[in-house]
Amino acid sequence: MRWRQALPALLLLGVTVAAYWPALGGSYVWDDDKYVTDNWTLRSTDGLKSIWFDPSASPQYYPLTLTAFWIEYHLWGLHPFGYHLVNVLLHATSAIILWLLLRRLSIPGAWIAAALFAVHPVCTESVAWVTELKNVLSGAFYLSAGYAYLRFWQSEPRPTQHDSVDRRSHQAAAANDGARWKWYALASFLFLCALLSKTVTASAPAALLVVCWWITGRVRWRDVGLLMPWFLAGATLGLATAWLEQHHVGAAGIPWELSFPARCLLAGRIVWFYLAKLVWPANLCFVYPRWQIDTGVWWQYLYPVAAVGCGGALFFARKRIGRGPFAAYAVFVGTLFPALGFFDVYPMQFSFVADHFQYLAGLGVMALVGAGVSKVWPILGSAATSARVGTPATRRGGTLGVLLVAALLAALAVKTWRQSQHYHSAEALWRATLAQNPNAWLAQADLGLLLLDKGSTKEALTLLREARKIGAINAQVRLGYAFALVRTGQLDEAHAELSDFVKAFPDSAHAHALLGAVEARRSNIESAMKQYREALRLAPDLNQARSEYAYLLLGEGFPKEAAAQYKKLLAADPRDESARAGYARALQAQNQGRSASP
Repeated sequence: MRWRQALPALLLLGVTVAAYWPALGGSYVWDDDKYVTDNWTLRSTDGLKSIWFDPSASPQYYPLTLTAFWIEYHLWGLHPFGYHLVNVLLHATSAIILWLLLRRLSIPGAWIAAALFAVHPVCTESVAWVTELKNVLSGAFYLSAGYAYLRFWQSEPRPTQHDSVDRRSHQAAAANDGARWKWYALASFLFLCALLSKTVTASAPAALLVVCWWITGRVRWRDVGLLMPWFLAGATLGLATAWLEQHHVGAAGIPWELSFPARCLLAGRIVWFYLAKLVWPANLCFVYPRWQIDTGVWWQYLYPVAAVGCGGALFFARKRIGRGPFAAYAVFVGTLFPALGFFDVYPMQFSFVADHFQYLAGLGVMALVGAGVSKVWPILGSAATSARVGTPATRRGGTLGVLLVAALLAALAVKTWRQSQHYHSAEALWRATLAQNPNAWLAQADLGLLLLDKGSTKEALTLLREARKIGAINAQVRLGYAFALVRTGQLDEAHAELSDFVKAFPDSAHAHALLGAVEARRSNIESAMKQYREALRLAPDLNQARSEYAYLLLGEGFPKEAAAQYKKLLAADPRDESARAGYARALQAQNQGRSASP
């Protein structure tokens, strides 16, 4: 009996691993350096302390996610297989929890909905991308918190007329109530874990209120009060994330300068975009084209009007079609709210939408589809009976329904399997992106730099020049283009590009260091030293610039100053053999009395 109960969960695990099998052989892609490969906080216990107590130590303050990365790093280092395996298993775990949650709510087709979530291609970005441990970890906590809360909510004691005279009933109720509140405490703890993994899960209490409304047809003030601590915690950490996104990550400037009416137009369009991808997941892309939002264009108002109108129509039709469709729609839009454009996030400069933004939002829609499919089976059976008299309707309908669902899940799984292949390497991902969106300047720039390292200078420079033209407002693109010019020996053009760049971005240490290298190669030694000094003033830990500056000082006859720079390099990394050799040469030259002052 236990095996029969476990079989649906094992099937969910199996189909998830099968669909994401190519992802297990994937490597690192965009942003994985910031979260894993170049993240110093993963290396030591001091780094672990910084993860929890220094919000600026990591790209975002998601301490539980970073702690998970810390544990993974100490288990298998930088081997990507372990990171991908954890993501896949967490996604499978979320699918199983979703099945249990929907089954507890007695929603028909619970397993179908969970299987849709397990293999749907829009989830590929969240599962196959190492950085999006944020999504799969927070998702598992989010669903677990929901399950625990429903255990608490559904076990609320219902007093009867006999309770007033039955002492034993009172005692039993008191014991029951104590066990009940343990579920509430567990649910609250799991919700906090979800927030500390990724604050987009702040929508959980609102989603739970919608579920309670779907069950009872009303929202009690008691329910609102029970979830109020969740709302407060979500708002606090959510606003902290929004602040860090602007002031630490860099989501500020021209790409984010949208008026409130424009953001309303954007929100409406985003809702329909994600809904369309759920229904028909074709042409999925890592970086979608960035729309032009214009409040002067009449047809753009159709998106928000239709989004509001759809919600209103479903609400007012609830007595005829049931509360389920509106509840699913409300959960979908409400969960999407942090990604609807009202809050500035860094990727908005590339695109207003990304598949990983709707990882949890589609759960309500999938539950509705699962329930709808389960209700269609009897209709199929009736049709089959009409065609073939004497065949039991339920058996024929059930068999046909299973075959249709299996075909749908297989088609989605194959699409996910193919989509997972894009994450084999950064180059594969960027090429797949450009095949769908040729004007994705982020893909052009990153692919260009990858090819430059591989020696494919002609293609690299073409891509970077195109990225510079399309995404000229982005500092990293301009700096990457300048770096390519230096690597290919086009020093005059590089000098002009970098001179303009440091005027626009005077606090860019990397730009000053690169300009210093250009000036040195053009024999402008005094200017080169000035640029290196400015770079090190802005970023004292920029060791590559310090090494180049020390080498320049030594070559120009300033061994004392060179020795001081090499000494700092050795303090940062005692194993740096190049710095050790340079320090020895500087001391030797200093002993020969050739020291001067720059």
